[in-house]
Amino acid sequence: MTALLRIVLLALLIGLGFAAERYFSGEGVAFFPWSSQAPVPRIAGFENSRDVFEISRKQMEMQLAAGRFADQPKAGKAEAGILSASLQLVLVTAPGWGDSAGQVQRYRRALASLAWEKVGSQSPCVLGKAGLAADVNLAGRLGTWPEKHDGDGKTPAGIFAPAQAFGLRSEGQAKDMGLKLPYAEVGESLVCVNDPKSPRFGKLAAPGGSRTPRGVNLAKAGDANKWGLLLGAYDQGPAPGCLLVHLWDEPGKPTGGDVGCHEARMLELLAWLDPSANPAVAIVPAGELDAVRAAWGLP
Repeated sequence: MTALLRIVLLALLIGLGFAAERYFSGEGVAFFPWSSQAPVPRIAGFENSRDVFEISRKQMEMQLAAGRFADQPKAGKAEAGILSASLQLVLVTAPGWGDSAGQVQRYRRALASLAWEKVGSQSPCVLGKAGLAADVNLAGRLGTWPEKHDGDGKTPAGIFAPAQAFGLRSEGQAKDMGLKLPYAEVGESLVCVNDPKSPRFGKLAAPGGSRTPRGVNLAKAGDANKWGLLLGAYDQGPAPGCLLVHLWDEPGKPTGGDVGCHEARMLELLAWLDPSANPAVAIVPAGELDAVRAAWGLP
């Protein structure tokens, strides 16, 4: 090959190189390997492929996030966050707002995105002597629900998180029986604090160095508090105070505003509840289930 032909071929290669550079980069990105940036192919509709890469990365992140949170359904206007993450549900229903006889049914699911499945059979329970009512915040949002007032003899409606189990047995005995929730022995003077001004409002308190705050003495109820469950967090409004699920072996006789169950069912319930499953307790009239079923994620 002659020297002239070599020069012509070298010139052609250099020309093709610069032409490729201008085609693949609209901002003078260097073509040679020692340049500070690698060539970025242009794609119609975008300044360069870096834009496309950024968009694709964002789409990928969104898709990954969607998969990561697929087990957490979106909350409706009335939905409680407690139930959106729950894998165990105790559903307490009564025919209507003024009824004090109800039913308890347990449900479970493996993931929060799956449908609820029944656990065991439905069992009877008793509610407040004046039926049920809803916290003012919840009642106001849903329109026609009656409002709950202190001392009205009504069981609060809504969705709650089990806070603590209690009973006449020692903590060690309770654990041996399979209880997984935090547990408090009733003893002689364990109280559920019902003073709204107390920082321990709605919690169980035993006598300590300071004066025990005003509350419901659980020991005075005798065998009714042989086994029980304190309901705590309430996403739909202020804390409900001392809302208990405890023993009630007087058929036909309502409570003063709590939920009463037979001892066998109470023990079954306490042994079943698992804090790692974010359990929830829903209390609602059966006639209102259709109105809140979808928003609350109820079965």
